[in-house]
Amino acid sequence: MEENGRITAAGVPESRVKVFSTRVRAGAKPEVTKLRLDLTQLNWEDVLEYALGALVIKRQGSYRKDGSVPFEDSWVVPKPGVRGTSVQMDAQAALVKGFGLEKAQALVRKFGSAEAAFEALKALLGDGPEEEEDN
Repeated sequence: MEENGRITAAGVPESRVKVFSTRVRAGAKPEVTKLRLDLTQLNWEDVLEYALGALVIKRQGSYRKDGSVPFEDSWVVPKPGVRGTSVQMDAQAALVKGFGLEKAQALVRKFGSAEAAFEALKALLGDGPEEEEDN
């Protein structure tokens, strides 16, 4: 990413240049754009707000891809350019997958959080499948 080297009074670079491609519709040829972003009106809190908005949109894309929208989520954001690694299903996703959305929400209301509901169910059912003893 290019920048002009000058810094605003707020300590933000005056401008940055991003080059990216966009498809106007699925299957269309990607068109390349070189966009200069003038940041002279922003402070670091403004830049952070834009970054957080972009992260929310990125996370929404993963929900669409997964076909499931959680009612609560937590995400360790990877560095730019680094793909996130797959992680184990979180407590909320496990509740929704096992019980459906409405029952999962009722369990969360009853126990106060998805993690507490999941732990209560684990305690009730045991940590895993039990092996039968030979007699």
